Amino acid sequence: MSNVSTIDWAALRAPFNPNEVDFRVQSNLNNGSAIVLAYMDARLVQNRLDEVVGPENWSFDWTPVGTKGDTITAAKGTLTICGISKSDVGDAGQTEPTKSTVSDAFKRAAVMWGIGRYLYDLGTTFCKVDQKGKIPEAELRQLRANLPKPNGYKAPSAAPEATPQRSDAPTSQETPASPEMCQALVELAAELGRATHKVPANLTDSAARALGKQWQAEKAQKKAQAVAS
Repeated sequence: MSNVSTIDWAALRAPFNPNEVDFRVQSNLNNGSAIVLAYMDARLVQNRLDEVVGPENWSFDWTPVGTKGDTITAAKGTLTICGISKSDVGDAGQTEPTKSTVSDAFKRAAVMWGIGRYLYDLGTTFCKVDQKGKIPEAELRQLRANLPKPNGYKAPSAAPEATPQRSDAPTSQETPASPEMCQALVELAAELGRATHKVPANLTDSAARALGKQWQAEKAQKKAQAVAS
């Protein structure tokens, strides 16, 4: 690629796959919600540049413009594509300040080319947060679902629903029926004159209550029939 006029601008500036975009909390509010910001990872920008202009047709350089001791707190980043350069300044993050400064400068320079610029145009975005002030996974999925989509985007298919479990197949999470509940069922079965008074093995509390309700209904029906006769 010899000159900037051959760049596919639409492809360069196209929205990312929403699942590749992250969000971070800008400020927590007092009502269990927070103001959040969408952001792109530096590797996401690198991949976009490789795909659209080719890895051989872009380069990035940076220069420190702010320091605190040995730590770089601000840097000017310059992204050159097909011989044309655009620059912006990045700031340090809370962790790994020097590394985050350079990364921020790179991403901001990329925005000068239109890459990910739509994320800065989303405006104020709110979401619910957990007790630690973090974005729950369900909220993150909803935030991503509201993002602009690239052409040809297909939403991920929903996970298949689990096969309903039989009511008579207890799970490890179900509470077993108490000995008192089992004895009451035995006595109720005897009143109904059943051939066997044995309570099913591994009976759960919910299944025992359902069985007791069924047998109580049968007992009431028999009593009503006896009165009618």
